[in-house]
Amino acid sequence: MIFEDGAGEAVDINLESTVAREAARGTRTKAMPRFGASNRVLLLLCLMHMILYIDRVNISTAAPLIKANLGLNNTQLGLAFSAFAYPYALFQLIGGYFSDKLGPRLTLAISGLIVCISTAATGLVGGLASLVAARLALGIGEGSTFPTGTRAMSLWTPERNLGICAGDHSCFRPGRQCAHATHHCTAD
Repeated sequence: MIFEDGAGEAVDINLESTVAREAARGTRTKAMPRFGASNRVLLLLCLMHMILYIDRVNISTAAPLIKANLGLNNTQLGLAFSAFAYPYALFQLIGGYFSDKLGPRLTLAISGLIVCISTAATGLVGGLASLVAARLALGIGEGSTFPTGTRAMSLWTPERNLGICAGDHSCFRPGRQCAHATHHCTAD
């Protein structure tokens, strides 16, 4: 592509011709790496896990208000909070199975829908039973996302990049830092 610069001269921004010219002159330019589909998938998966992490731990910030509004004692509140963990662990296995059978796109869509509904339901709870039910549903929705995200990476990432993608996917979770920062900023 040829564009006119501010001084009225033609400027060729075609990367191939620029690289060819520089190769002929003996200078070397590294081509800018492309941000391909697998990198977009990895970015979306990292963002998804960040949002899900914030979603599952943000209830601890609201714990004093939930406890007061619903009239719960510490044991009941602990029961409601731990209700998330059991289906989360179980649906790591079940979600992986469904990801293999239904594919990662559909499984992530269903999981996302469950997470959205259960998060909204958490704001509408009226007592201990409905809070436990909302947390159970959140565990079901979030539990299947990690194995399904891993399945998506294995399908949509070139084999030569799987190691770095798996590392990024599992360690790049800024949601933890964001959640803790949010908790400390909003705590009394």
